[in-house]
Amino acid sequence: MPAKFPTIFDARGHPAAYVPGGYQGAGTSRNRTYISAQVTDFRKELTAYTRTELVRKARFFKKNIGLVRGVCKSLVDHAIGPGVYPIPATADDEWNEHVWGWFWEVAKIGDVSGRMTLWETQRMRTAAKFFDGEIFTLLTTSRSGWPQYQLIRAHNCGDFDVDPADGWVDGVKVDAVNRPRAYRFRLRGGDRYSTVNASAIIHSYLLEEPDQVRGVTPLAAAINKLHDAMDALAFEMQAVKDLSRTARVITTESGEDEEPEKHFTSVEATGWEEGVSIKLEQLFGAEIARLKTGEKLESFGHDRPSPTFTGFLDYIGRDITTGTGFPYEFAWDPKGIPGPAVRFVLEKVRVACDEWRRNEIEDTLPFYTFAVARGIDLGEIPPRPDWWKVEWLPGAEDVTIDKGRESASAIANVKAALDNFKRYFARRGLWWKTELRQKAVEAAFIRDLAAEFGISEDRVHQLTANSGGLDSAAAPNTADSGSSDSTTTQQ
Repeated sequence: MPAKFPTIFDARGHPAAYVPGGYQGAGTSRNRTYISAQVTDFRKELTAYTRTELVRKARFFKKNIGLVRGVCKSLVDHAIGPGVYPIPATADDEWNEHVWGWFWEVAKIGDVSGRMTLWETQRMRTAAKFFDGEIFTLLTTSRSGWPQYQLIRAHNCGDFDVDPADGWVDGVKVDAVNRPRAYRFRLRGGDRYSTVNASAIIHSYLLEEPDQVRGVTPLAAAINKLHDAMDALAFEMQAVKDLSRTARVITTESGEDEEPEKHFTSVEATGWEEGVSIKLEQLFGAEIARLKTGEKLESFGHDRPSPTFTGFLDYIGRDITTGTGFPYEFAWDPKGIPGPAVRFVLEKVRVACDEWRRNEIEDTLPFYTFAVARGIDLGEIPPRPDWWKVEWLPGAEDVTIDKGRESASAIANVKAALDNFKRYFARRGLWWKTELRQKAVEAAFIRDLAAEFGISEDRVHQLTANSGGLDSAAAPNTADSGSSDSTTTQQ
């Protein structure tokens, strides 16, 4: 029989809970709520019902709470911006330039609905991953074989008329190693469904667990806080409205309302010959209070919402934005933080944007390779063994408080050979050789123009830079000629 240990009591006189191994976090206590969680596979944690409820609530808050809508817009603006551009990176520069121009034309008309370009699709897809947690992209072709794609929202993927015993997990058919093999989608117009091979689908979501099958919104940890904040604001707003209706109060000696209740009653219209009593304030405009003996009229004021309540909302806001990776100061309230802290906040924003940008590059790469392969099959692109090589360049620059300084620094980096023309122009959606060739054409034209009229090339540059270049250049000759008119004539 095992030895019986003496009972140890806690500070309240209750028997202390025994924690095997000494990890107090594994113990339970009547002073804390029970944590209803289990250790299991992700598919059992994120069931179809759980995922649908998270999506439903996240979409509701998207429509009604500006905080999360603003965080999403800032994320899309700074992570994606005008787009994330693929730059062909084979050993053949002429081939790269040709594919660059060809793919830009594909990007303009790639969406089967014709509503957006590929760069707008990147922004739309990032926003969908923020609120819904995921989105699907179907790779397809037009009737003429032109590469195209179609976006499919999260609620249109599910176990529609399929047997979960066949490996279906919330609309995704997986094999023995949890690899997606097919997707089940709802079609438009009635109860019609389709199974699509996984090779034709880009499933866009942020991976949180190694066995994750469906995406979960980053707002999942903030759903209840958003709900609490909305309820608290609604109650507080109603209280402020109720208090604002009362401007003054009348106090009596008895503390009771000595006036009988007054109600509107039907009154017959009076004729001109009948006398009508008119109150004095109806003649002179201002309100005249009539008080009985013992009554006192006092102004009524309130202090709602209180500083404590606004501080509580500030805490909720920080908890909401922290789960999205965006600091609260950047998403909502930047005031009150010193200079070094601003740079720290912007660095956290940059890291968050880089993560979302990398995820979007992974989601755009399949369409790029699919489109280039189709172009080779159609004879639009000459084949190459390294046709799939590509670099990616963000169109959005890093978040900074020194925008002008950063622009000047980018130009200085090119001049100092710390950056190249290829990346500099690609950020603006331009091909570097085309732009340099155009600059060379302009330089040659300026040289020929200066020789034709017998003036210096710098003079032509001044004329193109500003309309006052001619007058400023002619100023030194003004003293010799005696007037500005004669100077202009000599020119």
